[in-house]
Amino acid sequence: MQINSVPAGFESGMNNLIWIMQSEEQSVATIVDPGYAEPIINYLKKHSLSVCDILITHHHYDHTDGIPTLLKEFPNSKVYGPKESPCKFITHPLQEGDKILSEGVHTHFEVIETPGHTLDHICYYSAEKQLCFVGDTVFGAGAGGLFEGDAQTFWSSTKKIMQLPSKTMLYYGHDYTLENLYFAKKVEKNNSHIYTHIELCKQNHLYNGCSTVETEHLVNPFWRCDQPEIKAACEDYAEQLLDKPVDVFATLRKWR
Repeated sequence: MQINSVPAGFESGMNNLIWIMQSEEQSVATIVDPGYAEPIINYLKKHSLSVCDILITHHHYDHTDGIPTLLKEFPNSKVYGPKESPCKFITHPLQEGDKILSEGVHTHFEVIETPGHTLDHICYYSAEKQLCFVGDTVFGAGAGGLFEGDAQTFWSSTKKIMQLPSKTMLYYGHDYTLENLYFAKKVEKNNSHIYTHIELCKQNHLYNGCSTVETEHLVNPFWRCDQPEIKAACEDYAEQLLDKPVDVFATLRKWR
C-alpha cells in the first residue's frame, strides 16, 4: 500500500495534508479528509485512480469541503465518519471501537474517538499496517486547537494516541511541524531530541507530514506534560502553580 499526501490550503496558512492511500494492484484509492477537491481530482487523474472510500476525522470545512465534488465524480464511494457529526455527507457513521475494511487498499481500521479539537473527532488506527490517521488531534510536535471540547477531554483523547505501539506511524491533518518544534524548544530548552528533529525536518520534508508515536514521546510538549522543565515553563507563563499534567496541557494550548 502506498500513502501519499496532497498539500492544500498552504497559500492561506491552513497547511492541510490530504492523505491518499492506494493499492499497487488496484486503480482505486481511499481519501482521508478531503477538504479541497481540485488537488485531489488532479492527483487522481494523473495516476488514473478512482475513489473507493473516504475517511473523515471531523466536520471542519477544511477536512470535508471536497466531498460533494468527489461524490459527483465517484457516486458509489463510501463516506466514513463520526456518528455524532454535523457533516451531512457521511454514509457510514462510526463510533469508538467500530472496525471497517477499506476495500480499495485491503486494510482494516479501528475507530478511536478523540474529542477535544471537535466533539465529533475520531481517528483511524490500523494495527496490521501500524499506522493511524489522527486528523487534528495530534500534529508533529503539537496538537490541534481546542475548539469544542475542554482541556480534560482533549488530554484524555491525546493519551489514547500516546498509548499506541511506539512504531505506529501518525498521519496528521496539517503540517505545522517546524513551527511546533520551535515552540517546543522554547518550553523545553534542554531537550536535545528537539534540536535533532528540527534538523531532520529541514533536511527531509517527509518528517513534516507524518511522525511516529516513539518520536512524539521524545519531542512533543503536549505529550510531555509530566516533565519538570515543561511544567516549570508553563507555570512561569501562567504565573501560577500547575498541579496536574492536564493543567500543563491546557496552559500549553493557550500559550501555543
